[in-house]
Amino acid sequence: MNYWELSVTLRQEDEDRIIGLLFAAGFTALSWAKESYGMAPDDESIIKVYVPEIQLPERKQEIMALLSNIALQLSWSTVPETDWAESWKRFWHAQHVGDRLVIRPSWEPYEPSGQEVIVIIDPQQAFGTGTHPTTRLVLQELERYVRTDDVVFDIGTGSGILALASVLLGAKRAIGVDVDPVAIVAANANADLNQLRDRCEFRQGSVEMLADRAELVLVNILAEVIVLLATPLASLTGRRLIASGIVGHKAAQTQAALEAAGLLLTAQRAAGEWVVQIFER
Repeated sequence: MNYWELSVTLRQEDEDRIIGLLFAAGFTALSWAKESYGMAPDDESIIKVYVPEIQLPERKQEIMALLSNIALQLSWSTVPETDWAESWKRFWHAQHVGDRLVIRPSWEPYEPSGQEVIVIIDPQQAFGTGTHPTTRLVLQELERYVRTDDVVFDIGTGSGILALASVLLGAKRAIGVDVDPVAIVAANANADLNQLRDRCEFRQGSVEMLADRAELVLVNILAEVIVLLATPLASLTGRRLIASGIVGHKAAQTQAALEAAGLLLTAQRAAGEWVVQIFER
């Protein structure tokens, strides 16, 4: 199956908003990088959106309507299936998150120093490279809150990056769930890359695939879905829940829903227009 690649040139200040709009609309195969075009340095970005050829007729009009009034430039090109997985790799390199975590792609070597914790990721077609602010916010919180021997539930696991990072930071084991079968394949492959298949389990589905409670629950999905799942999320939380994927103006909604379900908001931090919320039982 071939893909169509939409190259979206935009002002850097609009990057988070456009990425959020694309994810909310179901366009999750993305890559992005800062570019300079002879204007002010670092004032523009390019986002690459990948759409399967078979979906293009029904989705092209939708994505053009979504972006045409925001983007500086839009251009389409075809990408053969054999090239799709390679075409965005040039944009992504090892990156430091927080004080200890380093997220590195599987194809790029990295020599750790000091107390660095390395998470190896090949996202394939699943969300979660550690570049998006919502993922980075949770990764930073994991450095604060993971305790030795914790059990971790990761709802909307994507590439498995949060579950894997939890275990590498000291959790006993992690269970990740995702409704997308592609994500489960990618997450299991990443568990193999990090030699964590014995401590990380990934299941297709949502909260119904989890039982009992975990000391730490992670949920990095849309605010609207967090609100809908507030009651089961709270019931799964043994000590603490970290919620991300929340645009700032919707933070009050997720707070109200999760507190109504029995949790208490204890901290909230932001990166651009995105926020992460910390709840405790």
